[in-house]
Amino acid sequence: MAVLDINWNPSPRQLRQFALLLAAVLVGVALWLYCRFPASAWGVAALLAFVAGGIGVARPALLRPVYVAWMAAVFPIGWTVSHLLLAAIYYLVITPIGVIMRLCGYDPLQRHWDRNAKTYWKRREDQDETKRYFRQY
Repeated sequence: MAVLDINWNPSPRQLRQFALLLAAVLVGVALWLYCRFPASAWGVAALLAFVAGGIGVARPALLRPVYVAWMAAVFPIGWTVSHLLLAAIYYLVITPIGVIMRLCGYDPLQRHWDRNAKTYWKRREDQDETKRYFRQY
């Protein structure tokens, strides 16, 4: 399964959630239009919000094509943003930490090469205490 995947068969619950979210966004658009441009068609957005919310609650299966089309349309945006965000975190956070650790000589994996060492095995003391089995973390 991919990290990002389009849900082609949403459940009725997901469709209801989508309908209510769509209605909330359309109400927000209607309020913005009303405040910004009082003479514009803010009523159309409010009517669409009412219709989307009503259909989504009463018959969510009717909104399936809208949901699938919306998910297919925004999938490339999500894919691009997620990859850019991961790349930014890697190159702006992880890489500088590694460079600083290397410049300071810190090696948490102890990967230094010792030609005089017979083995790199590190001895550990046995712990026969059975209480530790109940304290795993």
